[in-house]
Amino acid sequence: MPHSETSKSGALPSARTAWIAAGILAALVAALGINLQNQRRQAAEAQARAQRQQEEAERALVTAQQANEIAQKQQADLARARQEAGENRQASKDAIESLRAEAASNAENAQRLEEQLKKAVEDSRRAETARVSALGDARQIVDPLQFELAERAFDADNANRGVAILADLVRRSPDNAAAVTRLISALTDRSFALTLHPPIPAAPNSEAMALSQDGTRIALIAPSPAGSTTAHVRNLKTPGLQPVTLNHSNRIEHLAFSPDGTKVAVCANELKSVEQGGRTAILPAGGAAWIRDATTGKPVAGPLRHEVGVWSSSFNPAGNRILTVGGDRAARIWDAASGSVAARPLVHPAPIDRAFFSPDGSLIATVSGRFVHTWNAQTGDGPLASLEHAGMILATQFTIDSRLLVVFPSDDKAVVWDPRTGET
Repeated sequence: MPHSETSKSGALPSARTAWIAAGILAALVAALGINLQNQRRQAAEAQARAQRQQEEAERALVTAQQANEIAQKQQADLARARQEAGENRQASKDAIESLRAEAASNAENAQRLEEQLKKAVEDSRRAETARVSALGDARQIVDPLQFELAERAFDADNANRGVAILADLVRRSPDNAAAVTRLISALTDRSFALTLHPPIPAAPNSEAMALSQDGTRIALIAPSPAGSTTAHVRNLKTPGLQPVTLNHSNRIEHLAFSPDGTKVAVCANELKSVEQGGRTAILPAGGAAWIRDATTGKPVAGPLRHEVGVWSSSFNPAGNRILTVGGDRAARIWDAASGSVAARPLVHPAPIDRAFFSPDGSLIATVSGRFVHTWNAQTGDGPLASLEHAGMILATQFTIDSRLLVVFPSDDKAVVWDPRTGET
């Protein structure tokens, strides 16, 4: 019995211990379950955070890629901008070099023009001196010949022609007492009809005047403004008609009619003041010729330009070409209908005093100082002959058949040349 009781008492603590252990184990299991749930929740939260961080990382990667693309584009734009800036700098350098070269060329051209102008001044002075001397010499030769020609006309009973010749002689040489006396005698003693015409107003001291070959029209500088930029073409058969007005911006130097009288050539020059040696000289700085309709004044052709100035012009016998003489030491041949260049220029080493066509229109003669040159009128080839004389040339004339050229130099010895070969 005692032994049995002892066994029951020993079994009770073991059961209690087992229950306690079981409780503790259950508590541990519960704690472990709670901890596991917390860990699962934390793991889920960590996974969510990781997912968010991955999404943010992906968005950051996209943003970084976009930023990289923008940076690459900006870098490409910067490279293009640098390239364009380099090209612009090179273009600016090229433009500056071009402007410098152009400025240097302009300076050279200005210096060349200045030298040409100085040369033209010297040529003009020499030409004026030669012209004055030649006019004086020519009067001593031509006046007696003209007086004799008038007497021959009176002897041939052509009083009108005789008086006209004497009147022209007296107009040119008013101090020629013999001519004045003979003209008065002819007007007093002879009976003949004179063509009457009202006085024609003209600019004073103007040498620019032309008369058509048929004598029906006259072109001269208008009286106002005096001797400058306006010419009048008047019909001599009908004095009451208003003149045809030819206005130009520059001073008119020379007038010339075509052979049929329907056109008139006007040479006009731009003037420039040049100071040399304390004196002021008025010289042409540029000029041109224009061809105008003599009945209406409308332009036909032009401008026919020379570099320095245009002194004179003349039509060929057919009237389809015109010859101009300029201060650039060249005579130029033009088409009278279009104003285009018709042949190569006739270039001279010295100033040209005058130039004219032969009667058949095949040749051109030019006078330059002591020389007479002949040229092919169709092509401008030449000079075919260069005829040198001892003195200045006073007058030159082709024979009517254009086979010979008669030259009157200032040494009083007329010379007859073959204009094609230069043989005397």
